[in-house]
Amino acid sequence: MRLLIDNCVPDQLMAYFTARGHDVTHVRDCLPLETTDPTIAKLSIELGSVVVTWNRRHFKRLADRAHYSALRLLLFDCPESKGQRKAEAFIDLIEFEFEQSERRSDKRFVIEVQDSSLRIERSLRPESPRRKAYGNSHTI
Repeated sequence: MRLLIDNCVPDQLMAYFTARGHDVTHVRDCLPLETTDPTIAKLSIELGSVVVTWNRRHFKRLADRAHYSALRLLLFDCPESKGQRKAEAFIDLIEFEFEQSERRSDKRFVIEVQDSSLRIERSLRPESPRRKAYGNSHTI
């Protein structure tokens, strides 16, 4: 997996993904510290990577916009101190979802790692303007 690690992500989680053999880039290594979330989202799309962040609300709002239709997100909704444990518990499902997205023409997804569950939202191409961008959701 190609991962773009946001500034709010603990370094030990970045190290965990690196140790698993993923292609990991930290935002601070390629963009200024004060870079906005829309700029990070655009870079992620250009790189074909997944944004890893605790900044759920801002990135979910971006994912709902047509301009960011290729955005893939791994969002954490748990204390940072539990992030690596949660990632370890769900890593097989996270990697599987990434692999599946690579086979689809519409590659976007939102994975939310929550305190006691994992939620995956796959994109459905809207058939009408009234349909939401993310329509296929699973909670595990």
